[in-house]
Amino acid sequence: MSDYMFMLDSHLSGDQTRAVGQVRQVAEQSGLNLFLTGGAMRDMMAGFPLRDLDFTVEGPAIKLAKTLAERDGIEIVSIDEGRKQAELRLGGDVSASLAMARQEKYPKPAAKPQITPATIHQDLACRDFTVNAIALSVGGASRGLLLDPTNGLGDLARKELRVISNHTLYDDPSRLFRLIRFRTRLAFTVDDRTASQYRNVREAGLAEKISPAALGQELRAIATDPAAGDILKALEEEGLLSLISPALSGAKLNLASFSKLQKIQQSLPFGLQLPVDRQSLFLSTLVEKLTAKERLQLLGATNIDKATLDIALKLEARAAKFEKELAAARL
Repeated sequence: MSDYMFMLDSHLSGDQTRAVGQVRQVAEQSGLNLFLTGGAMRDMMAGFPLRDLDFTVEGPAIKLAKTLAERDGIEIVSIDEGRKQAELRLGGDVSASLAMARQEKYPKPAAKPQITPATIHQDLACRDFTVNAIALSVGGASRGLLLDPTNGLGDLARKELRVISNHTLYDDPSRLFRLIRFRTRLAFTVDDRTASQYRNVREAGLAEKISPAALGQELRAIATDPAAGDILKALEEEGLLSLISPALSGAKLNLASFSKLQKIQQSLPFGLQLPVDRQSLFLSTLVEKLTAKERLQLLGATNIDKATLDIALKLEARAAKFEKELAAARL
């Protein structure tokens, strides 16, 4: 076993270990090269707990996801046909993404990318930040091989965020949100070239071209982040939160409730199997002080459907009902 595989095993919970084994087995049976990538590798190499698993496969990822879903306890949560990526739940409370190694070429800033299958090396070269462009082979003869073509490990050691190319934020302005999210949660600095690119993209007005779907994706990522309240505050200070909702400022941002929620979530032991609908909990707190009209505006800006909001708004009533049932059971 390589040092990196030993490091991976020491960071995984029992359910995560089983999940990695399941995905590796099916990938090997399909003759596909499988890698752990993205946030999972970033967090592992930086010494943080692995909250989600990010897999990249050189080949048909969605087909592989459907094969996995034939097994008990594994389900497909969503599929992105454009990016050839699936979100999975693999038993217990393990969430994972399974994506095709791909190249993304943007004909112009903020345009829809042209996506083609690629090798893992080509895939890493198209990512956003160097700390997210690290991969570990977890299957086949290359198991345990670490790939770090942009020196992401060096930037992790320096606690610095650096874009991969001179076009990173121009190509996909939703990465502006990601930059603030990582800077806040990881407490990393931003290197000068990246900071300059950030300013130039903002001055060019490209943030306003972020699609509702991309804004919704970023909002969902914030929802599951343990530092969600701090991230929202940072986005407000940067003037980016208004893209999600102009009403989310001042008292309506509800930072006091997010602070309480954040402390509770951070106090829970990592790996504790507690079924929590983090998305709904986050969304109910986010819109708590908004009017009905402002809530509808937020849904339109982020492509979040009304049914999802309705579930979030019913959380308090469901909690009160559960509390009464629990009290009655104790009598």
